[in-house]
Order: sequence, then C-alpha cells, then structure tokens
Amino acid sequence: MRAVDATRLLGVLTLGLSPFLFFWDQFPFDPFFAHNVGLMAIFGLLFLLSLNHLLYRLAAMLPDEMLRHETRMFTGFNTGLLSVLLLLLTGYLSAQWLGPLAPRILFGRIVPTLILFLVLLPLAMTMTMLWKTKETILTSVFGPRAKD
Repeated sequence: MRAVDATRLLGVLTLGLSPFLFFWDQFPFDPFFAHNVGLMAIFGLLFLLSLNHLLYRLAAMLPDEMLRHETRMFTGFNTGLLSVLLLLLTGYLSAQWLGPLAPRILFGRIVPTLILFLVLLPLAMTMTMLWKTKETILTSVFGPRAKD
C-alpha cells in the first residue's frame, strides 16, 4: 500500500504543477514559471519511476509467469534509464538556473534532445507493461473458467 500511496502522491504533485506549463508558455521569461515547470518535470520522472516499482510489485502477485519475467526485466531497465535521466535533467535544470555560468554549448541543444529521447523509451515501456498487466487482470477475472 505504501507503493500505491507514493505513486498517487507523486501523480497528484505532477498534476498540481501542470498549470504552470500553460503559464510558462504564455510568459517564457518568468523564472517562477520556469522553475515550476522544471519541478514538474522532475516530479513526472519520479512518478514514472514509482509507477515502474508499483508495476513490479503488482506483477509479483499475478499468476502469469511470463508477465512477471517481462515486468522484472523491463522495470529494471526502466529504473536504470530513468535514474540516469533524472540526474541528467537535474544537471540541466541546475545549469539553466545558474544562468551565464553554465556551458551553453553542451546544455544548449544536445541535452534537451537527449532528454526527450530518453523519456520516450521508458514511457513507452511503462505503458506497454501497464497494458499487459491490465489484460492479465481482466483475463483472470472475466476470462473463461474451467469446469470443475
């Protein structure tokens, strides 16, 4: 239940910070909105990391052995990738907040593109594992039952 509560809390925090994305789009040079969008990005990655942990715990309780094996493999890969991405994003946001002290060549175009590609892969794998888990649960609950 702690994993569910932690995931729910991170989801609510991410959702609560989402209006700042609209305000940052309207006023891109306001540092208050930019900081909150950066905070939302970090909470979003933490939510995805927590959701992977929750999927791992949920798959351990389900009867499908293949789903358990796939979930174990993909959540391990996602956890490593998201941890690296979280460190990279934190460094990028710290460099943005430092202003002129940050090396602009590295953080100008390379890191945002890398962050985008590194976010899409774990997000797609997490959504795939969510779909497979949902299908397994629905099949086990509403699927054909064996006659005794």
